[in-house]
Order: sequence, then C-alpha cells, then structure tokens
Amino acid sequence: MRLVACTFVDLAGVTRIKGVPVERFADAVRHGVGMSYVSTVFTVDDQIASSPGFDSPTGDMRLRPDPNVVVVLDDALGWAWAPVNQDLQDLQPMSGCPRAALSAAVDRAAADGLSFRTAFEVEFNLLDADGRPAHRGPGYGARALFDAGDFTVDLVSVLRAQGIAVQQIHPEYTPSQYEISIAPASPVQAADRHSLLRATVVRVARRHGYDVSFAPVTIEGTVGNGSHVHLSAWRDERNLMRGGDGDRRRPHLRGHRSGQPRRIYPIADRP
Repeated sequence: MRLVACTFVDLAGVTRIKGVPVERFADAVRHGVGMSYVSTVFTVDDQIASSPGFDSPTGDMRLRPDPNVVVVLDDALGWAWAPVNQDLQDLQPMSGCPRAALSAAVDRAAADGLSFRTAFEVEFNLLDADGRPAHRGPGYGARALFDAGDFTVDLVSVLRAQGIAVQQIHPEYTPSQYEISIAPASPVQAADRHSLLRATVVRVARRHGYDVSFAPVTIEGTVGNGSHVHLSAWRDERNLMRGGDGDRRRPHLRGHRSGQPRRIYPIADRP
C-alpha cells in the first residue's frame, strides 16, 4: 500500500477525502490531518453555509483515521481506506462530527443495557458511457441482472475481499436501477461499511465502463433511488423489536432517504 484514503461523510451527505502516504499513517492516527473547520458547513454544491464558528477558513480541525478499520481497496493501485473522526485542535471530538455523534449515542445506549444491529440497502442507477441505462427492465427481471452480470459478480467479489458480506443484489424497478443489501453490524461499523460500499460501487462500475448515480432522481419520470436502514434494538441478547413468539420473522424500523414514511416491516433473517 502506498496511500490511505481517509474519508468522512459531511453534514450534506458528501464523502470528503484526504490521501495520506502509508508512511505517514501512524502520525495521522496520533495527531490527525488538517482540514479547515469551514468544510463542516460545505453544501452539496460546495457552497459554504453561514454558521457561527464554522463560517471562516481560519483554523484546522484534525482528521484522525481509525486504525482498527483499515481496508485494502486495490493491491494493484496501492490504495487502502480508513474512516476518520473529526476532532478539534486538542483532539477532542468536534461537535459537527457525525461518526463521533453516533459513537456517543451507542455508548449512552450501552450504559442503559441496549445495543443495536443495523443493515443498509443501497439503490443506484448504472449508466453506460453515453449516459444510457445499463438495463431497461423488466424490474427485478433475470435479463436485467444479466445485462450487467460481469459488473455484479465483480462487485460482490470485491466487497467480500473488503470484509463486507452481501446478502442480495438485484435489478430494481426503474430502468438502470440496482439494489444491494449488506449484512448487519453495529451502528458505527454499519455506517463505515455503507460509506465504503458506495465508494466501491463507483470504483468497480468505472472499471467496467459504467457510471453510477445515487441521486433521488437520476432519470426524469422514473422512480428514484433511496438508501434504507434496517435497525433492531437488543437487551441481554433479546431482540426488543420482535413479537416474542419465537418466530424468526422480526419486525424492523425501516427509514428511507427519499422521504417515504417510516414503517415497520417483518423481514426474515434480518438483525
């Protein structure tokens, strides 16, 4: 490995990155890598929102990669990946760091004897070099899956090598749309894997000559993309979101980024 991609997802939902040469990685873990505080309030189109304390380029936060979550992205290209926490100059968690906020919430729940298991489903559009759909249906159809079969097989293989277990992948309802589901994990681990999953989808797709969009609306007049999260709460190894009848079909809270209401779904073999 020659470079480590140190990434965080900002408050606008955009993945930001600093590349660190592998020989400097240990130093980055101890002291962090500088990035302006103003990046905390970057918007999705790289404008800067007005927020006291974060609306000036003066001063740097410290991006500290988590050494326990380092993944080899590509042996040939020499890249590895690690998620970062956003710290203040004194290396205390910054208020605008989503990963630190999630970790703190998990710790507060643990103090009350609660733990959580989380799993993501991600939808995306796969487009050829001219922006045309990689498949034109039918939704959930075998032909639609096999139209980009080499891509899907490669994607699952790469994710497996990165330690991300895929539970299913299939063509979705809209032309060019696919959905992939990954196995449950703790909330912070699941969030890290969600970020790595999206980056991997883009990287593998480009290797096969495709472009990717996760946008809520990619093709006018068609169903847009979402990102579902399945969540269950546990105490003393008991799923608190199960009916208690011993049935393996467990209800889960399901949220959707595209604005659909939250609903309770009984989904077999979910966390």
